[in-house]
Amino acid sequence: MPTRLFEAVLSTASAHGPPEAPWLALTFRLLGSRAPVDEVHDRLDLGPELTLESASSMARLLRLLRVARVATPRDARALLGQPEEALRRTLRAVGVPLLLEVRPRSTLRLRIWTEEGVEEIDSVAEVVESKDAFVVRRLTGELPIRIPRERVVRHESRRERWYEVTGIERPEPKGR
Repeated sequence: MPTRLFEAVLSTASAHGPPEAPWLALTFRLLGSRAPVDEVHDRLDLGPELTLESASSMARLLRLLRVARVATPRDARALLGQPEEALRRTLRAVGVPLLLEVRPRSTLRLRIWTEEGVEEIDSVAEVVESKDAFVVRRLTGELPIRIPRERVVRHESRRERWYEVTGIERPEPKGR
């Protein structure tokens, strides 16, 4: 899907998670009348281990800090596993104008009520209904899930939509 650019400001930031898996929650307020939503939320994984997810999160965090002209540590890995320090720096970027690059995303989720309880199935690619069962194929490539119809009391599918932050830039100065 194509990405889109919007003028925005960071409106809130907060630290979450246990010490072994900390993360920052960022909320950006989109500016202008053409924005599809009022806010875009981003989650930055700051776990102590350098993983693909934490490296991607660290790149977005560093870009935000640089755009906001907030000092970054010499070694960016110093912020991994240090959500308090990352949050302290990030809060200095609140209210700074920026250009946010976002990509629309969506996923399908299936909820099934049975006599035993409620089952939530994420990352659904397709649900095939037959006379005797629901067969659920998932985007993750896992084996299909077969749920006998006699177990199902009720079912509901819903599409969740959000915007993924793919880039953060400094906006062009006004008047140029």
